[in-house]
Amino acid sequence: MGNCLSMKATDRHLRMLLVGYFGHGNLGDEMMLRAFLQGLRERVNFSACAISGSPDETERMHSITAIGKFDILGIVDRMRKADVVVGCGGSLLQDATSFRSLAYYVGLIVLSRSLGVAPVLLAQGLGPLRRRVSKRLAGLALRCCSLITFRDEVSLELAKTLCAVHDKAYLTADLAFILTPPHGAKPPQENVLLAIAMRPWRGVDEVLECVVDGILKLKNRISAVRCISFSRDDVEVSERLSSLLKQMEVEVITPRSIEELWEAMECVHLLIGSRLHSLILACMLGIPSIAISYDPKVEAFMRGWASRFCIPWEGVSSEAVKERLAECIDRWYELRDSALSFAHTSRELSKLNLELFLSELHRS
Repeated sequence: MGNCLSMKATDRHLRMLLVGYFGHGNLGDEMMLRAFLQGLRERVNFSACAISGSPDETERMHSITAIGKFDILGIVDRMRKADVVVGCGGSLLQDATSFRSLAYYVGLIVLSRSLGVAPVLLAQGLGPLRRRVSKRLAGLALRCCSLITFRDEVSLELAKTLCAVHDKAYLTADLAFILTPPHGAKPPQENVLLAIAMRPWRGVDEVLECVVDGILKLKNRISAVRCISFSRDDVEVSERLSSLLKQMEVEVITPRSIEELWEAMECVHLLIGSRLHSLILACMLGIPSIAISYDPKVEAFMRGWASRFCIPWEGVSSEAVKERLAECIDRWYELRDSALSFAHTSRELSKLNLELFLSELHRS
């Protein structure tokens, strides 16, 4: 595949159009954008515009310009003026959320290429792709890219099955690992604080009942529970958890910024999460965690860190939650050290996203 990056003066000023699920109240996506911008600011002079569901919110949170995701004429104009279009983390090429979402991001990638500005996809999770047409579209989008990095081996292997991996595809890690945590996990003394970060999904009521039942079986070892909404979509689930755990001391927190998210995770000793970035954040902080995996990306992440503590969404049971929780408490120091070791390795791999990106620009 030819390279059509239209860099004119990389060393002087880089103009980027950033693509991702930004401005939708999902702090995991905002963490990835923050990490990318922070890492790049240390290396190159640039200006950036992000396609966003809420441009004002994105501009306020990240100190860059933003444009509405359905302002097609404005997006085309921005693409024409950009040196590079960057898919900035996440799982942009999947149809589990909706086929429309997949079609939108494929459309942006193909449009970018057709305008002579080569797209780059960084730290991507690929799939699920449930439809035959989805696989064809994802393969087309990947072949349009001048550089692709995947955040897990499962995504890289899926790309290979789509015959969409070329000589500029690499295995790295999630962009969020670039961030430096402001604090770390502290060993539990008599009081154990458990954080829960669940999301709405099919059959969520049954899953929540199993999670709650497993926690209540250990309420003599857990002093308090903190329900954290990593996305605006999670608030109702957090409130539901709070009502089900009324026998215990429970608080519900809905962070509005990345800074508030760090604060919400402070003093937490254990985590149960279905949100991928709740698990990534816990890993970075050294917090032993249990994943309730609703999506292959969660399983893929836990496979690299602590696969034993990954419970399938469809196979969750109160007994499994209780057993894993008890094990996390009993092996807390060992699991803390394992998490921090994996986070350190992932941080170095995550920085590779930036190095590969800049190297590609300089070669063009």
